[in-house]
Formats: sequence, C-alpha cells, structure tokens
Amino acid sequence: MSQLHRSIAVAFVAAVMTLGAGAIASADSTGGYVEPKFANQVKPEYPDSARQASETGTVKVKVLVGADGKATSYTIFKSSGHKDLDDAVLAAVKQSTYKPAYSNGKPTVAYFDVTYTFTLQGLAEEQGNESSFESKLAANPNDAAARKSLAITLINKHDYAKAEDVLTKGTQLDPKNAQFWSLLGFAYYSDGVQNKKDERYKQAVAAYDSALALEPKPEASEQRNAASAYGQYAFVLLEAQKAGEALPYAQKAAKLDPTQTQYQIELGEALQGTGDNNGAVAAFKNAQTLDDKKSTNVTARIYADMGVSQLNLGQESQGIASINQAEHIAPTSPVAYQALASYYIRKNNLDAALGPLNQLAQIVPNDAQVQVDIGDIYVQKRDYVKAKAAYDKALAIAPTNGNALFGSAQIAAAQDDLPGTQTALSKAASASPENAAIYNATIAAILLGTQGKGTDPTPDAIRYATAATTTDPNLANGWYDLGVGYARQGHKDQANSALHKAFDLFKAQNNTEGMAQVNARYKELNGADIAGYSAPRGEQINQPGH
Repeated sequence: MSQLHRSIAVAFVAAVMTLGAGAIASADSTGGYVEPKFANQVKPEYPDSARQASETGTVKVKVLVGADGKATSYTIFKSSGHKDLDDAVLAAVKQSTYKPAYSNGKPTVAYFDVTYTFTLQGLAEEQGNESSFESKLAANPNDAAARKSLAITLINKHDYAKAEDVLTKGTQLDPKNAQFWSLLGFAYYSDGVQNKKDERYKQAVAAYDSALALEPKPEASEQRNAASAYGQYAFVLLEAQKAGEALPYAQKAAKLDPTQTQYQIELGEALQGTGDNNGAVAAFKNAQTLDDKKSTNVTARIYADMGVSQLNLGQESQGIASINQAEHIAPTSPVAYQALASYYIRKNNLDAALGPLNQLAQIVPNDAQVQVDIGDIYVQKRDYVKAKAAYDKALAIAPTNGNALFGSAQIAAAQDDLPGTQTALSKAASASPENAAIYNATIAAILLGTQGKGTDPTPDAIRYATAATTTDPNLANGWYDLGVGYARQGHKDQANSALHKAFDLFKAQNNTEGMAQVNARYKELNGADIAGYSAPRGEQINQPGH
C-alpha cells in the first residue's frame, strides 16, 4: 500500500470536487424555498345576499401556480358551507395574478394556499402569521394544516431551528405524514446551505428517505428538492473521500432529477471511487449529453473524470486523450493536471507525476496542497532536500496547514528520526486534528517501507498504526498497516485479525484496490485468499511502499 495515504492518491478527486462545490454553491446562492406570491391580489367581495343572511365562514383555496407564474387550477380545500361565499373567493383568486415559487433560485410549480374569512364585520383575510399558527397548534397539536403552514412560514424567515423543531414534533405525532417528513428534509437542507452546516445534509436525506418511503411519487418540486439534498450530501461525502458512502445518495439524486449534469458527475465520481469504472464511464457520458457547455470548468471536469476511469480500465490512449481534451477546453482549470498526476502516481511513475504537479503550481500558486503533493513525491523518491523545499513553500502560503506541517514528520520518519517524527506529528495533528488518524497511518506506512539502520522500525510502525485505528476505528489503511506490522513480527493471529478488519472496511467502501492489497498480504501469510475475496480477471496488484 502506498505511503501516500492522505494527499496525492486522492488529490484528483479533491480538486474536481472543489469545482463541484462552486457549481453547487452558485445554484443555491439564492437559498432555500420561496413560496408563490400574489403579483396582483384581487380580494373577494362580501355578497350582499350573504351579509343579509348573516352567512359567515372560512374559505381555503389551493391555487396551482406554474413556473411561469400562471395559475392552472383552483381547488376549494375548505368550504365555508355557503356556496355564494365560496364562489366569491373563487372569482377573486381567478382574477388575481401570481409570482411563481422558487426552489434553489429557480422558478418551480407549487401550490399557493389562499384563505379568506367572512365575519359579520366584513372580510378578514388570514395572512398566515406565525402567532396565529402557533395559537392553533397550542389549542390542537394535531392540526396538521397549521403545523405545515407554521413550518413554511419559519423556513421562509430562515428560522430553521424552530422549523425543524415544529416538524420533528409533527413527525412524532404523525409519523406517516409524508409532507411533514419532506418539509423537515427541506428545512435541514436549507439550514445546511444557508449556515454552512454539513451535518444538516445527513439529517435532510434521512428525512427525505422517510418521505419517499411514504410517498414514492411526490410532486415534481418536492422531487427536485429531495434531489438537491441527496446531491449535496453526496458531494460532502465525496469531498471527504468516502465514495462508497456517497454512492447511494448520488444514485438517488440522479434518479430523482436525471436532467441535472451535476448529479451525473457525482454519480460517476462515486462509481469511480468504488472501482466501478464501467459504470462511471456511462454516468460521465450521460453528463456529457446533458452538459450545456456554458461552463468550461464543468465540461473539462467531465472529460478529466472520463479520462481517469478510462485509464483505470486500461484504456491508456483513450484516457490520455480525454484528459488532454480537458486541458484544451480549460487550460487554467486544475482538473486535467490533477488527473494526470493521480494516474502517474498510481502507476508509481513519480517522475512523470511531477510534470503536471509543477504545472499546477503555476496555475494555482496559492494552493499549499500542490506543494505538499510535490513534497510527498520527493519523500517517496528519498530526495529530502527537495521535499523540505516544497513543504517550506507550502508553509509560506499557509503557515498553519496541517499537511504542510506533517511534511516534516514524513521526512523525519523516512530518515529514522523518531523523536523528530513525533514532534512534527504532534504539531500537524494539533493544526488538523481531523487528520490525526491518517497522519499516524502514513507514518506507520513509511516506517514499514523503510530499511532500518540497525534498529527494526516495525514496533514503532505498529505503535503508530494502533494510534491510527484507535483514533478512527474505520480507517482501513490503519488496520492494513497494523496487519503488515504484526505479520513481520510473526504474530499471525493478530495480523490476520487486523487484515480481516481492513478487508471488511475496504469491502464496505467498495474499494477493490484496497481489497486486493489486503488479500495479497493475507495470502503471503496464510497461503490462501482471504474469505470473501474474488480476484477480478487479469488482476495486477501494485504494492509500493511495503
């Protein structure tokens, strides 16, 4: 397993997902859902005959407003009990004009609820203010219409915390109310977008899962909203290099809204990340068909993605051609150079990888990670002077960058300087605590790939691998390194236990390369494949670093 656990091996995905973040952010920049409104409101007249007969009551009408703002249907949701009052309201809403609803900044079809109340004092229009709905819920917590109206009012005011509370209580009182679940999903999603809370997307997709289980074929606007939530959560997971977890959400987004280029790209990247490159190519071809070519960065991203999958399939000439096309379309976009660097690294052709990385350094001179990636390659090449120079450049750009600080730990580990390793590792982990597990696993891998000078580095490698798996029990690379270390010490049972854990985690991620790496080590130790492993035809395993 390569020692480059944390950066270069996943650099291409990180780069293209950064482009994806921009695309999503721009689509959601207007934020959330805005319900339809009156463009010109015509109020009903209280019929003289009704007033003389002392007729009173409330009329609720649902008006279906199209994306163009034109009303296409009028339905009395609640009758006053008096035909002349109902007719007066219908006549008024038909004469009125409307502004469409907006979802994620785009006009969309939606229902507009209009309520008028006739009293003996005249017409009392119910504007649907927050306090009136709260009063109704206080009197009757099971008033679903009041709860829904209050939630929509709160969402429109961007009071997401309160809306989430109102809707959560609604789902507890009526767990089979699909509208409550759908609105709750939208509230969480909007909260995530507006307040940059990634954890809200996980809550959003869980709510939409419940809504769609109850109502598999919702209205088109609700489908699009659900797709937005699934797509955004898939993006967050892909950005965190969790392709296996992202895949089902990317699939749901693409299914609910198959016309969106972004969801096809995310689907392709998730399939690519789980080793299904044939499926990825199909998704990228769909993305190319849907691409309106208005953004050269998006178009280039699709070509670069396609090239990576083609290379993974052994189609080298086609893959290089696709990546070259990406560079031609958007020469100042990083995606083509990241794709080439990632490919050459997987081929263990580190000298070739330096070419596109140096080009990246010119295109994005303020990106510290590019210099970190260059430094990581020089560590692999055991050129520690150039490695330090690259890490120093990264720190000049971003003095608190954990990956750049970690460069010193890698150099120290590669030179058998364990005190220096620990000092530098502590600084890096302090700067980026979320990366502590992967940092420890990387040090373990370096030590396992180092020829010790009089001292066996295996015990220290096991110590770092143990720290990695303790910090993050789901880090497959850490368990793999732990298994390799134990195997070297002759602790067969402990080695097999760690390798089984690594294999199961890679399998859960659909990471076929990781599964193959673990199986190779297991087979060396036991003379047979690990249970559950089925080698693909023509499998070739590249095992640098160990």
